[in-house]
Amino acid sequence: MSTSPDTTPETGSRSRLWPVGAGGRSRVRVGAAPETIRVLTDAIGARLLPDTYVSDGAPVALESVSGAADPTAGDEDVALPLSATALKPPLLASLLAEQADVVQQKVNEKGEPMDVEVSPAGHVLPAVLARRSWPGLPVLHRIISTPVLRPDGTLLQEPGYDPGTGF
Repeated sequence: MSTSPDTTPETGSRSRLWPVGAGGRSRVRVGAAPETIRVLTDAIGARLLPDTYVSDGAPVALESVSGAADPTAGDEDVALPLSATALKPPLLASLLAEQADVVQQKVNEKGEPMDVEVSPAGHVLPAVLARRSWPGLPVLHRIISTPVLRPDGTLLQEPGYDPGTGF
């Protein structure tokens, strides 16, 4: 049995809420490889992992870059201290371990079911990331550090993601 966002009986649609474990992290129950692929694909698409977007058909995660210069220091050609990193299996495993309790039901020595935290098998994570369609993730076109004009002529100057432009 997998854990996925709660389903509302009236509509059958999923809410964006995952059960929360004792550590305050979302709890995701996985099973055999095919079920784990389905559950983790749903989890990524439901934005279980914060700061995830899609860019050119691939999921990306926004990450701080250690050692990057401060763009407000006035230095020329300073890279932003943020990067959109393609979500590859090692990064996905790391983000899942950081943001969620991925558990699988096992039977203890008394024959009682219990949840055990697991890392998804090595062949599962590439399968999760193999698709090119991520309709649940917002599109990220670029990361900007200065105000820009939107196509409609309005000024984009607020920090954070702008759904209208994907910046």
